[in-house]
Amino acid sequence: MSQLREEAVSSSDEAAGQTFGLAGWRVVFPLAVVESRRLLLHPAVLITLAAYAALWIYSTVSGADRFPVLHDESRYTQAPALLVAAGTFLAVNLAVLRPVRDSMADLYEVVVLDAWQRIAAHALSVLPVAGVTLVAAALRMGRAAAGPDSVGSVVTAEVLTGPAVVLAAGALAVLTGTALRSTAAGPLVLMGLGVLTVAAALAPTSSWRWLTLIAIEHESVPPLPRDLLDRPAEVHVLYLLCLTVLAALAALLLAGLRGRLVAMGAVLALFAVVGAGAAQFQPVAESTVEARNRARMAPAQAQRCTEVNNVTYCAFPDFIDRHRQWAEVVEGILHRIPGGEQADGLTVRQHIWGIDGGDSRVDAEPLQGWAEDDRVAETPGAIMVGTRWGIGNEADSLATIGFAAAFANRTIDAGKDRGQVAQVCGARAVLVTWLAAQATPETRQALRDRLTTVVSGTAVSFRPVDGVHALSVDRRGASAALTLLERPADEVGARVSDSWGELADPSTPLDRAAELLDFPAPPVTSAGGEGGC
Repeated sequence: MSQLREEAVSSSDEAAGQTFGLAGWRVVFPLAVVESRRLLLHPAVLITLAAYAALWIYSTVSGADRFPVLHDESRYTQAPALLVAAGTFLAVNLAVLRPVRDSMADLYEVVVLDAWQRIAAHALSVLPVAGVTLVAAALRMGRAAAGPDSVGSVVTAEVLTGPAVVLAAGALAVLTGTALRSTAAGPLVLMGLGVLTVAAALAPTSSWRWLTLIAIEHESVPPLPRDLLDRPAEVHVLYLLCLTVLAALAALLLAGLRGRLVAMGAVLALFAVVGAGAAQFQPVAESTVEARNRARMAPAQAQRCTEVNNVTYCAFPDFIDRHRQWAEVVEGILHRIPGGEQADGLTVRQHIWGIDGGDSRVDAEPLQGWAEDDRVAETPGAIMVGTRWGIGNEADSLATIGFAAAFANRTIDAGKDRGQVAQVCGARAVLVTWLAAQATPETRQALRDRLTTVVSGTAVSFRPVDGVHALSVDRRGASAALTLLERPADEVGARVSDSWGELADPSTPLDRAAELLDFPAPPVTSAGGEGGC
């Protein structure tokens, strides 16, 4: 009897090595379909998919993605996919451990299917979840690209990273469940992956972060033209796919699948993971470094310009369509200025300062170099605007109201170049801030956001370009302008037109503006003065 049992076991082992062929896989695919259905209906997967959808809905409703930069938006699809990946990991790991959890491991030994066939089915069951993630990311990017306010271009490799992360998480879950037959091991491994992901997010300029599931960028860096980015996204997708294959083959080997083809596949996958991982550590190309320096210090060389109603808008090619939003603000301001034709000949030029999350000190601002670049480009005194736009977050709001305020301040002086940095006080502070804020619904909300975030001090700083101080407005004047926004714009506009001379005069005090525009003057703060005026 003992000899017969040994012969049966030996024949079973030989069968495990022989069923790698087509006959062995025929029973895997039907089981994979069943496991896929179970996985899609698992609470962990359903909850994380719902969370993914909720984040998308929130960004849509809040207006955070109304003015998308498509190559950045492509990257933003990855972080929500981490939620789906976490739910997939837990669900797949529990499915692999089903015999252990149900105390039926012995019963599974007499089932016709080999262990490796069940493991293969679990690995394949992740494909539909990754497909759902891909569809969701594609829909999100399709909606963003179809919007009239989008700029830039979609990066396919960045969009594919989210689904690739889900695949990798599922394969790692299968490997964990096969190697560690404990229900406690899966959550611990998932926690370790989470800690690694957070650590990478806290080091957004490090090279090693590319060895994790996704590579987060420095949040303080504004949107950049696509050719200035240094993201090996294509290689990273390949790295994730190779990692998925390696984890799946390793799980199959542990499950008893033998054969030269499987072993060779695992070795090749290992070399591919190492090679793709190492390829992500390449230094920034010299051509990219030079392009960044030119874009930072002399942007006119790389920009395209378009003219709308006698105002010229110059921007990097990826952002040239943003001139529509700038023009809307400009027209909203000129509409309230007596003789709006005085703005003829003005130029708006896009600038970038903090490319790598670097210095934002006032003494490091390249204003003199920018002024020289404008003179060479025959657009002297061009008004600054950055690459951020909208009201989705504090930085976007600051850029939006910053540009509007800078343009309003310049046009009050009939297009004269008063320099890039200015301090505005008294009645003129009310006038500049009101002109800027009433231009569009976005600038109105941006002013409210800005005054909410500035909790102390007697001046409000407006910065159209990240890290570059452009305009300082007396806080009493800004608060007064906010009060004026509650009244009909045409009513206030008529009073502004009638009293333009006094309101535009830098020597007119704020209390006089209160009389002219019929609003209660805000009280002087305990710090005294008007923004240092």
